Amino acid sequence: GRVVRALKLSSQPPKAGVPFPADVAAPLVAAASAALTPLEPQERWVALLEAAAFSPVHTAVAVQAAPAAVGPELAATVKRLAVLLPQVATALGAELPPPGTSAPKPLRPTRPGEPRRGTRPGTPDTKRPATKPVPKPPVEAPVEAPVEAPVDLPVDLPVEAPVTAPVEAGSPEESTHS
Repeated sequence: GRVVRALKLSSQPPKAGVPFPADVAAPLVAAASAALTPLEPQERWVALLEAAAFSPVHTAVAVQAAPAAVGPELAATVKRLAVLLPQVATALGAELPPPGTSAPKPLRPTRPGEPRRGTRPGTPDTKRPATKPVPKPPVEAPVEAPVEAPVDLPVDLPVEAPVTAPVEAGSPEESTHS
């Protein structure tokens, strides 16, 4: 189920010059060819073709059936990769480049936060819908306890000062602070 990942990993050998194992190549070609069906969306075709073009099995990958309609993004990808995937280009009706044409370089992967290639910073990306701000939940007011009616106190009561005991030297209160 991870055909694109397997194709990308196969394009990075563990050691330069090591031939790709045939026992791994056969199932990889079968999986890549089986994934190129007319039922797959155009974006999936683009991702599969990008990964297959730079894999060591690129010459063996074949299209089972072409999609009914080829979108502009898929057509541009097929045209760009026609040197590396001539069998796919002919199956999708693209023109083959003349012999001796140099192979394209792989596209650099983009991170989700980076702008797409070809867009200027600060301009909105027309392919990605704008995200709406998430509304904050309403803040509830704190619940106040009911206030009881004040008790009527006589006004002429004398107010007494609090009584404090004198602190003696050597009392336990002083020893705790030292």
